[in-house]
Amino acid sequence: MKKLKRILCLGLAALLALSLFGCGESGGGQGQGEGSGATPAPQDDSRTYHIATGALGAYNYTLYAGVSDLIEKEYPGKYKISLDAATGSTEMARLVMMGDADFGTSSLDDIIDAFNGVGEFEGLPAGQLRFLYNTGGSGPTCHVFLPKDSDITDVTGLAGKKIGVTAGYMDKYMRIMLRVAGVDESSVEVSYLSIADICSGIQDGTLDAGFYSSPHPFTSLTDLSVTAGMKLLNVGDELVDEIIAQYPFMHKVVVPGGTYQDNDEDVVTFTAYTCWVCRADVPEETVYEWLSVILADSERLAAIHPNAANIKLETALEDRNIPLHPGALKYYQEQNAITTDELADLKPEG
Repeated sequence: MKKLKRILCLGLAALLALSLFGCGESGGGQGQGEGSGATPAPQDDSRTYHIATGALGAYNYTLYAGVSDLIEKEYPGKYKISLDAATGSTEMARLVMMGDADFGTSSLDDIIDAFNGVGEFEGLPAGQLRFLYNTGGSGPTCHVFLPKDSDITDVTGLAGKKIGVTAGYMDKYMRIMLRVAGVDESSVEVSYLSIADICSGIQDGTLDAGFYSSPHPFTSLTDLSVTAGMKLLNVGDELVDEIIAQYPFMHKVVVPGGTYQDNDEDVVTFTAYTCWVCRADVPEETVYEWLSVILADSERLAAIHPNAANIKLETALEDRNIPLHPGALKYYQEQNAITTDELADLKPEG
């Protein structure tokens, strides 16, 4: 009997050793470059992190495709990232609120409305968004563009015209501009289109104007100005100043002459800053590590897109209007950019 027990014990010990050896093999080596000598990154959970971005090929999509590559190189094998194209700021905030995306870019006005569950976001779960950083620079410049031979010279000339715009915050900003200019919105025929279709409409004459927000120079308009020609409409200092007076989250933007072919004069327009946000339930470690990659070197971001050089520690917290994510707070505290989150106790108003 003692001999039998001894044999059984030895057998169980052998099985346990084989089991432990097998587990070690299945987890080892994943995500480690050959000959790199680096310690493999610990495997994250099986989730895929979703980043809501703008349209394929637009600034936000290009930027976060590059950012995802930087993160995956810094933490090989640890993070799975999916880029999900969206129509703009409002939809990106909505996707994050609903849990269909973990990260997204949104404008200051959409961020606070989404946090409070009001306006465009009424009825959706409030309090879900957390602040990560201000994207800086000029923000998504509001471009009002016309066929190259258009005789429209100011915003009031858009009355009774056909305008192509993308649904969401771009439509909202266009209507703000029209209202402040005194244009009867009911007289304007609005078509909700992709930027590609808006450019096609300008080229073939089925649209009198297009409205689109993106940092300048914007590739789609660069291409349009070269292939078919287009004219930027100058919104003008006086109207922009009145827009800012009525909507303080806006600021003035000047598109320098020569930014687009055959547009040699400076153009004054407007926009609101955009910021990167995430869901409150994204793990602290994830946010901390991602910010450590993104904000480490603005030159690496500029290599992805020139406008991304404006994403930097010095301006990352400007105009913040909702609480920081705990992982972001940890990062900024370590960088001596902030000591406490004065908005930590902010609660949704809606």
